[in-house]
Formats: sequence, structure tokens, C-alpha cells
Amino acid sequence: MTRQTISVSEGNSWLACRKKHDYRYRQQLVPAEEKRPLTLGKSVHIGLESIYETGKVDHALQSAGEYLAHSTYAEELTPLVQDMLRGYFEYWKEDPELYEVFYIELPFKLPLISPSGRASRIFDIVGRVDMVVRRKSDGSIWIFEHKTVGTKDRNYFNRLDTDYQVRAYAWAVSRFLGVQVKGVVYNVLRTKLPAEPDVLKSGKISKRANIDTTLDVFERALSRTGSDPSEYVDILDRLRNEGNTFFLREEREFTPEELHQWALDFYHITRDIRRSSSPYRNPTSCTLYGGCEFRDLCAGLLPADEIHNRYRHIQTKHPELADVDLDALKPAKHRPSKPTVDHEFIESIIS
Repeated sequence: MTRQTISVSEGNSWLACRKKHDYRYRQQLVPAEEKRPLTLGKSVHIGLESIYETGKVDHALQSAGEYLAHSTYAEELTPLVQDMLRGYFEYWKEDPELYEVFYIELPFKLPLISPSGRASRIFDIVGRVDMVVRRKSDGSIWIFEHKTVGTKDRNYFNRLDTDYQVRAYAWAVSRFLGVQVKGVVYNVLRTKLPAEPDVLKSGKISKRANIDTTLDVFERALSRTGSDPSEYVDILDRLRNEGNTFFLREEREFTPEELHQWALDFYHITRDIRRSSSPYRNPTSCTLYGGCEFRDLCAGLLPADEIHNRYRHIQTKHPELADVDLDALKPAKHRPSKPTVDHEFIESIIS
């Protein structure tokens, strides 16, 4: 039987809606129009990759800029992305003292595990992890997951309690490298800049209580305008207690039992995908996350000649891995144990 590959994104698509999964992963359709959030997120990822590879923000700005140069959003996004990367580099400047970076954009491919503990005869899970690091304080292995978000909401991290993707990556990296991954560092960058306080006709800055900024930006504005800090105590206290909401991190540790349960769940998802012959709709997903990209097509609202303008066919289910020789990726032969990494082994399979 021919082996098949599946990504976590494909599994999530199946859980959301069978019809959406059919359009994207069986018919291999994607929207023809460039999506701003995806372009922004990709450019930030490229910049972060360069920061951790070179340790220099100028290289990151150049890499992100080269990617954005081909985008219809280049003029709009380039200044924003550059300021985001500069701010990130400054805010997390102590990272080299905290972490040893093992791998950046690490691809993987390995068999899923059946309930009996044997390797699946059909499905390999594939993907790419943003970063694998060793924490210098205790030698533990962690994965980094970079995320870009628009809103200020610490409840964003609540998704970690049930996030399939980070558990998938922790499980896959543990088995692929033959190490025990302790958990994930959710590394979040907001897709906006701290607001500068408005300057009033009096020369002082506005006392608008809900200003979306940082303590540093607000204090610099106070100093620059000669405003009296005692008149802004409530705002200063809020910003001090809130911390920097533009560069957030949250950690989650995973037990081996938790990752094993994820693997069993995902195995059953793949079994359902393989056995399904009739992709039915899930109407409750049509408006989630800004709306399904296939909504008009699925609802029959597009004339036949318009479908070709709105969608295009892709050659592979996993375009994010188009630069990777998946057949060359082989997992470590030993089971996860102590947190060490065989550099020669992994370099040999991804070079």
C-alpha cells in the first residue's frame, strides 16, 4: 500500500470541516489572491530565522525585506515588519545567554504510531518546527513556536491547553531526533507597534487611559514633553503591571503520557480520513477565524468561470515543505531518552 503524508494543518482542516479538507488537500485548491496576514506572518518568520542564525538584526531586516519585495503589500508591510523585528531583537537580546539554538526551521517526517505501538503502515506525519533549543540553566530541550497576532489578549495562550499543533511538534521532534522534548515556548509578536501618546495643545501628553503602548514608550514621551509623571500615575501603574504586550512568551510542559494521547488521537484522525468517501459540510465552521476561504465555492455562489480566478491548483499538499527532500528524512533509531542531540546525524539527513 502506498504511504501517505499528513501534516498537522491537514488534520486540523479535517476536524474543522470535511468539505474544506476535500477542497484543500484532495483537490489541492488554494485562494489565488495573496493574503495579508499570511504574508506578514511569513516575513516575520523569515526575519526571526535570520536573527537566530546570524545574531544580527540588519541581516533579519534584509531577509524579510527581500521576501516582501515580491508582495503586493510591500509598501505597507515593510516598515511595520522592520520595526517589529527591531523591537523583538532589543527586547529579547538576552536569548543567547538563555538558550543554545540547535535547529532552525527543522523539517521532519516519521511514521505515526498505532494503538498497538507499531508504526503506521500508511501514514507519515510531516512538518517543520520553527526552532529547537536547549535551555542552558537545566539542559532541557524545548521547541519554539513563533506566532504573529493582532490583538492584545493574554487569553490567547489558553489555546495551549488543547493546541494540537504544539503537541504534534513536541511528539514528532522527540521521536525524530531521539530526545525528550520538555515543552514548547509560545513566542508571540503583535502585528502592530506601541502607540505614541498624543501631544495636547498645552504641550503635555494625553491622559487617555486605554492607550495601547508600553511603559518605555510612555515614559520617554513624558520626558520628551516635560509632562509631570505624577499626573499619569494610573496609566503608569497599568502599563507597569501589564508588562510588554507586544512581545509575549508562554511555556507549556508536556508529559510523555500527554504526547502519547495526542499520537493516538491523530492516528484515529488519519484512519477516518482514509475511510471517508463522502466529504460533508460542517456549517458551524463557515465563519470561524474570519471565514472559510472556500465558503463561496462551497455554497455555490461562484459562477464557473469565476472559480479559476479565485482559486488555483497546487502541485503538492505541503507547499511549505517544497524545498525539502522528504524521502531523505529518516528518524533516529533510538527512542527519546536523555536531552542530547546527535548533530552529525541530523545534519546528514537535511543537508
